[in-house]
Amino acid sequence: MCKIDFPKSLLSCTGVCSDTEHKNLINIYYDNIVNCILSTTEEVVPSIAAHSNKHNVPGWSDYVAEKHDISTQAFLDWVHEGKPRCGPSYQHMYTSRASFKQALRYCKRHKEQLQADALAYSYENMSSTHFWKNVSKTANYKATFHVNKIGNAVGR
Repeated sequence: MCKIDFPKSLLSCTGVCSDTEHKNLINIYYDNIVNCILSTTEEVVPSIAAHSNKHNVPGWSDYVAEKHDISTQAFLDWVHEGKPRCGPSYQHMYTSRASFKQALRYCKRHKEQLQADALAYSYENMSSTHFWKNVSKTANYKATFHVNKIGNAVGR
């Protein structure tokens, strides 16, 4: 656990304090508590890093997940009704599946833009080291250790 020192000068305050030094001390004290909780959590709680692969679709949570759930439920309802080839359950299954596929195609076509948007969002809401770590992952995913092409010449 982290050792956090309580600012003793704050004990002399009574009521509403307007001293800017005290406000700064409270902010520092708060930051120390949050950092202690975060570092302890990282040490104690096991976590699995999400690895990028061909099944990870940038923008899935924002654009596709809800349509996937609706499409899946519509499909299960359609199967429960005996897989009719016409009628409201078939029409709902058909349109929800088309909507899901359209959202998935959008995410695949705009992969780079969605990744850039996610990085910009993470820059606003996380530490700079975490942001640059994510930038390095996405920028170097095609990089290799060996040069196999110089200009128009390809070789080993």
